[in-house]
Amino acid sequence: MTYFKRTIFGLSLVLLLGTLVPEKIQIPVTGATTHDWNPETFWYKPWGSSGVHKGIDIFGKVGTTVISAVDGFVIFKGHVEKGGNVVAVLGPKWRIHYYAHLIGKYWPVCRARRSNRYFR
Repeated sequence: MTYFKRTIFGLSLVLLLGTLVPEKIQIPVTGATTHDWNPETFWYKPWGSSGVHKGIDIFGKVGTTVISAVDGFVIFKGHVEKGGNVVAVLGPKWRIHYYAHLIGKYWPVCRARRSNRYFR
């Protein structure tokens, strides 16, 4: 097998295995319930200069702890113009979980666990 074919085979195997990892999801905002977001806003129309996003907005009081919804790896943490302080976690099934509009202190983690705190 050529180097190219082995590389493609290896990458395909990694991608396939990533889809087989079980995903245990929890609500990432401490104290939040399914009544703290509107399920109709999953594909919300743009407001202001923001674009349509695939996800839900969970609201909490300032100071509420935000944790990772899944176990995974932190692939980005920092500040962006439209999201403020953000953390992005690569979780099972190659899904990216993006936490935005956060205030508070960064926690120096590179592996996300559902028990880790990110921001308040």
